[in-house]
Amino acid sequence: MATYQRNEVNEEVQYAELTGMTKSSWRELTQNKRDRILKLQFVKRWHGTQFFFDRPYPIMQIDAPLTKLLRELVGSDSLFYGSSEELAARKGADRLQSRIEDPNNFRKLAFGNDVAEDDAQLLDYFVSTRAFSRAEDGSASVIIGPKGSGKTAILRALQSKRGANNTIVITPEVFATSMLRQIIESNKGLWDEDQAFISTWIFTILVEVFKRVSAEPRGVPANAVKSLRAFLRDNAKFEEVDLFSRFVGYLKRIEGVKVGPYELALKTRMLQELYSLAPIYELVPKLRGTGGEVLILLDELDQGWDNTPHANRFIGSLLQAAIRIQSLGLRAHVVAFLRSEIFDLVKGHLDQLDKLRSGIETLRWSDGELADLVVRRIAHSLTFAEPRSGYDLDVAASLFDGQYSGMNGFQYLLSRTSLRPREVLQFLKHAHRLAIDTGQNKINSDVLLKAEEEFSAWKLEHICSEYRHVYPGLNELLWSFRAIGPILDESDALSVISRFRNEMGHRLPSWVGDDSQKILQLLYSIEFLGVPRPQAAKNRSGVVANYEFAFDRRAVNIRSAPSFLIQPAVWSALEIPSA
Repeated sequence: MATYQRNEVNEEVQYAELTGMTKSSWRELTQNKRDRILKLQFVKRWHGTQFFFDRPYPIMQIDAPLTKLLRELVGSDSLFYGSSEELAARKGADRLQSRIEDPNNFRKLAFGNDVAEDDAQLLDYFVSTRAFSRAEDGSASVIIGPKGSGKTAILRALQSKRGANNTIVITPEVFATSMLRQIIESNKGLWDEDQAFISTWIFTILVEVFKRVSAEPRGVPANAVKSLRAFLRDNAKFEEVDLFSRFVGYLKRIEGVKVGPYELALKTRMLQELYSLAPIYELVPKLRGTGGEVLILLDELDQGWDNTPHANRFIGSLLQAAIRIQSLGLRAHVVAFLRSEIFDLVKGHLDQLDKLRSGIETLRWSDGELADLVVRRIAHSLTFAEPRSGYDLDVAASLFDGQYSGMNGFQYLLSRTSLRPREVLQFLKHAHRLAIDTGQNKINSDVLLKAEEEFSAWKLEHICSEYRHVYPGLNELLWSFRAIGPILDESDALSVISRFRNEMGHRLPSWVGDDSQKILQLLYSIEFLGVPRPQAAKNRSGVVANYEFAFDRRAVNIRSAPSFLIQPAVWSALEIPSA
C-alpha cells in the first residue's frame, strides 16, 4: 500500500498527488502511458501529477488498484491523498499558478517592500507566525531574531490589532543617545548608572500607561481613577511631554540630587525616593487587574547601539524595567524586539533573566511560511481574492523554470539565504526584475544564477555590517575563506584561522583571542559555517541537505563537528566552487 498522510484508511478522499521519485518518473512517461491511469473507473481525469476522482472514495477502496498500476508504470507508488476540501484548495492553487504563468501577469507581479516599516500594504498580506501568536496572547515578552527576520512586521501587526490607544511604542532612536551619554559621563562616579536608568525607564513607561488608563477608565474603580488623576496632576510636567522629554526630565532630576549641594544623609534619602518610585508603586495595587490591557512595544533597540558598556547598559536597563513592569500585575504587557547578538551581549546585565526564560521567542521561518509570505504578496498584486490554498510551496515554485541542483527554483533560492523574509524578498525581487529585463516569462536558470551573484555580494556585505560593532574586522576573516571549500574538515578551518592571525599581525582584533575553537563557534553563531545535520533535510539536495546553520538550530556545540560547510549564500561572492 502506498504511503499517505492519513491515519484512517476509510477516510474519504477525492484526489491523489504523486510525490518523490514517483512524481519525477511519471513526468518522463509518454502521454499514451500516462493515459492508462484513466482505465481505472474511479479516475475522472489527470493533470500533471494529480489524479482526480469522479466522487469521494474511502482510501482502502481505491489504493490497491491505483498503486498496482503505478508500480507497473514507474516502479514506485508514493502518493498523497486529499479530501474534497483539499481538492478545492488544490484547484485554487492551480488557478493562481495559471494567473502567474500568464506572461502579462508575470511582468506586473509585485512582492511588496522588503523593509516592514516602509511597506504601507504590509498588513494586507501579513503572515501570522508562532512568534506573533505568542506576543499577541501575552506568553512572549522578548522576540529575538536577526535583522530582516520580521520583528518590526510583528510590532506593526500587534499595533494595528490592538489600536493606537492601547499600544505604546518605544524606540530608542527617539532618545538622543549622544545626549544621554553626555549626562552619564558628566556624572561618572557620582551615581549608579544601572539603577538610575532602570528607575527612569519604569517612571517613563508607567506614566504613559497611567495616561492611557486615565483617558479610558472603563472597568477601573472610581477611587483608583481619582488617585491616578491626582498623581498625573501632581506630575503634570512629566505627563504633558513626549517620552524622550519625560525620560530626560526624570534622569536630570536624579542628576540634580547627585550633583546638588545637599548633605550626604539628605542626598541619600532623596535619591532613595527617586529610585524607589514610591508614588508610582502606591497606585499599582489599586489598578491591578482593572481596565483595558495596554501593550508596550520596545523596538529598534539597535538604533545608536555600538556595543559600548554604556549602550549595553542602556538596553539592559530597559529590559530590566520591562521585567519589573511585567511582574506588577497591571494589565500592561511588555514585548521587546531585539537582535539575537545584542540579546546575547546584554543578558548578562539582567539579574532577573530567569523570569524571562519562558517568555523568550526566537524567530525562525520554515520553507512553508516563507512560501506563504511570497504567495500572499503575489495574490495581492494580482487581486486574487480566493481563500488560502495551503499549496504555497507549489505556487512559489511556479515562478521558476526547471530544476536547480536537484531542487525546484524556490527551494534553491531559499537554500542560498538564511531563511529571513527580507533576504528572500530581496533575492526574489531581483531575480524577477532580471527575468523581465531579459524578456523571460519565468525565472530560468541563467536569470537565477545571475541574481545569485549579486545577492551573494549583498549577503556578505550584510554579515560584516551586522556585526561591525561586535566583531570589528570580521570582513577580513571571512575573506580568508575565499576560493576554499565549500566543505572543510576541522584542520582546514583551523588552518584558515591561523593564516588570518599571521597576516593580521599587530592589527589582529581583540575578539579573535587564542582559542581557535571559539572562532569556529563564532562563525557558526553568525551563520557563516554550518555543521552536519543528524539527518538530511527533505527539502534540499546535495551537500546543502546534510548541513544545518544557526538559523536552523542556534544552540550547537561545534567542538564535535567532523566537518563544516560554508554558507551557500556567500559561495558566489567568495568565489567558492559549488558542491
